Amino acid sequence: MDQELRIELITTKIGLITHINDDRSLLSGLAMVQSAGKDNVKLFTYLENMADSQLEGLSNVIFTMQDLQQQMFISLSGIAHVEEDQGLVDKLWNENNENWFEAKKTDQSVFLINLEVKQAFFRKPE
Repeated sequence: MDQELRIELITTKIGLITHINDDRSLLSGLAMVQSAGKDNVKLFTYLENMADSQLEGLSNVIFTMQDLQQQMFISLSGIAHVEEDQGLVDKLWNENNENWFEAKKTDQSVFLINLEVKQAFFRKPE
């Protein structure tokens, strides 16, 4: 991902994470971007009835966000990795996350995901 895309991810912050399960049901949840690297995005998400073992290594996970004022659209797809480092979770958790997630960081449905980005789509007027 280029620098402009990483800046937009950090600035816009909020989007949806989605995956189509084998039974064709939709897994979807709110996601908050915490950091964006060259080929990964760390984000907190709330996924009810999901265990970290089910999420770890899940492919074809899609993260989307948009800013209609700027006519900016982002779609990322890749492999989800659950961050197990509680120190990192504590470091990244902040008041903004607290405001968006009714569940707290200790809730078993709240995950810090490292999305290993395999494909990216970014559209913004020049």
